[in-house]
Amino acid sequence: MTAYQRPNPHPPDGCCRARHALLESGMAEQRAHIHVTGIVQGVFFRATCQQAAEKIGGISGWVRNLPDGRVEALAEGERARLDTLIQWLHHGPPGAHVEKVEVRWEEAKGEHQGFRVVR
Repeated sequence: MTAYQRPNPHPPDGCCRARHALLESGMAEQRAHIHVTGIVQGVFFRATCQQAAEKIGGISGWVRNLPDGRVEALAEGERARLDTLIQWLHHGPPGAHVEKVEVRWEEAKGEHQGFRVVR
């Protein structure tokens, strides 16, 4: 897992150029597996993350607390929508103090309907 950063804007050569362009456009469905570190439990982080995902729209997946004090989220949707959610995760709700957001990008699997809090 790495800290969140935008991908290289220069597409690779060869057959992957069209797919890369689609991914860069933000229109292709992608999956972000996210870990948020800091004061992120006991501050309504999960509920407000769910509200943020629903407000952005077009995002499915879940968010949950981890035993080590982090929050984990799995979100699928268009890249631009996921980027918006990830930006929100960098500050979270009032009372949260986010120290780090780690994102691992994967291909979307379409396993979830809606965005929910997992307990």
